[in-house]
Amino acid sequence: MKNLPLPQHINMLRLSEPATDFQGSLLIKNMQRLAPSLYSDEGEVTVNLGLGTDEEGTRFCRVQLKTEVILQCQRCMEPFTYGIMSDFVHGVVSSEREAESLAEQYEPVIVQDGLLIVQDMVEDELILRLPIVPMHQDLECKVKLPVVDSTWVGEEGGKSPFHVLKLLKQESK
Repeated sequence: MKNLPLPQHINMLRLSEPATDFQGSLLIKNMQRLAPSLYSDEGEVTVNLGLGTDEEGTRFCRVQLKTEVILQCQRCMEPFTYGIMSDFVHGVVSSEREAESLAEQYEPVIVQDGLLIVQDMVEDELILRLPIVPMHQDLECKVKLPVVDSTWVGEEGGKSPFHVLKLLKQESK
């Protein structure tokens, strides 16, 4: 098994070794689709990539990545660091039709002319791993949300706000 530096792309059709590992890093500032979701495009992604072929002859790509990105908290609008660690396995296919027949344990990655673009694959995974609404942890955020007091008694003496609906439902019977 060879251990090589991380290339920009891999020709999956010409890969001579049955199992090959690549290690390296990619700069976040070069990821044009990811950058708009970030507060800052500083930093890099550490990538370990293992290529191989399973018993059925399916080419696969095991990827481990680790990074910290800087996001903007949507509560206080301040930047914060968000760690991403991911470990996934792609089945390498050349068409949608092949992707449909891929074994369950693989997520498909479609290559064109046999070329696997490493940065695009890593960038896709990072985009999927971002939170929908980026926010600090509650204790770390400058904006403190009001705490619900379980002893609070409402205007109607602690009755549920749905109490009125219950009364209306009973009246309609």
